[in-house]
Amino acid sequence: MANPHLIEIPIAQLRPYPGNARTRTTQHIRQIADSFETFGFLNPVLIDANNNIVAGGGRVEAAGLLGWETVPTLLVTGLTQAQLRAYRIADNRLAEHAGWDEEILAIEFQALQELELDFDLSVTGFDAP
Repeated sequence: MANPHLIEIPIAQLRPYPGNARTRTTQHIRQIADSFETFGFLNPVLIDANNNIVAGGGRVEAAGLLGWETVPTLLVTGLTQAQLRAYRIADNRLAEHAGWDEEILAIEFQALQELELDFDLSVTGFDAP
């Protein structure tokens, strides 16, 4: 079982995983950076004992884009190399299997607009209606 420990690490010490099959556009990295500016860095980067990124490469890129020197990380221990490789894939893929209830989503967007008239809905990753 994994046993994560939260630590702050300089971005320069983090190593992207060379086998990362996930691709990101400049626009996607900018969206992540915009979300950091709105919400803060709420989802730590997962790393192994050698500072290799297990999950969160896009978050690291976005933090770098903003000029941040460090990011919060969780040191993951107790997983085999095979489990780490599989987790990298699962972390990206499993979220893709979820759908959206468009009616509820519309209600949430309407509520955001009512709470804050100039709220920038693009920080959610959706285009404004």
